[in-house]
Amino acid sequence: MKRWLACIFLASFFGACGGGSGTGDGDGDGDGDLGTSTGGSSTGECTACSNGCCDGDTCVPYSSQTTSRCGADSNACIACEFGEACEDGECVIDESVCSPLSCDGCCADESTCVLPFETKWDGCGRNGGACQLCDYGAACSAGGQCTDAIDSRAVFLVTIISVELTEERLGNNWDLLGNEPDPLVCVGSGVAQVCTSACSDSLTCDFASLGGATSFEITGEELGTTGLVFVVEDEDVDTNDQAGTITVMHDTLPPAGGYASGSFGAVVELLYSIRPVE
Repeated sequence: MKRWLACIFLASFFGACGGGSGTGDGDGDGDGDLGTSTGGSSTGECTACSNGCCDGDTCVPYSSQTTSRCGADSNACIACEFGEACEDGECVIDESVCSPLSCDGCCADESTCVLPFETKWDGCGRNGGACQLCDYGAACSAGGQCTDAIDSRAVFLVTIISVELTEERLGNNWDLLGNEPDPLVCVGSGVAQVCTSACSDSLTCDFASLGGATSFEITGEELGTTGLVFVVEDEDVDTNDQAGTITVMHDTLPPAGGYASGSFGAVVELLYSIRPVE
């Protein structure tokens, strides 16, 4: 009777009475080990992984980590960003890879960074993006964009195409005998440096017809600072007569068709072209 009453008392608290029912701890031994599991199955937890990270219930040690599985102190593995490497469980900048993390300029390829002060028309960009190709001689802006401004480092070829003179010079004939002038053109940076051959007795001259137009090399910096100096003359036996002089500055990329100077002095028009030296 006493044992039966005790059994009722215990059952009201523990839900079991006597041995062999196995309802307390799931192991059927009736020993009353409450809240534990002794069945031997995995709990799904990653433990004892202080020198690595946990990928699910798998410990990934430092020696096995990659950019897609990186971490430490039993924390969950993470994927590093593009341009990072995993070192001892930490994502760090990978200097061997050109990326927005390692390059302020642009990336010429996977490992080559073109620094901002080095960018130009053949490699323009910023913030680790792919370098873009601009027109030859184009300046690359501070924001990494192609512009129509001329890069000071570019080299151009100035070619004199033709010239046309007025019928008179200062109200007089060009020559004492009334003949037309013998025009030639000199060009240079700051001062005239090279000259064409002269056409004989003509108000117009197409210099290509003389066996090849005269050309002159000039840098982008010179085009925008000292400019092009053109001197047009009438060739004479003793001293040439000057028909006109003009200085022209250029700070934007030249058009494919060339330039017309407009009139100056006794010059109606001077045609010339500026082409890149690539």
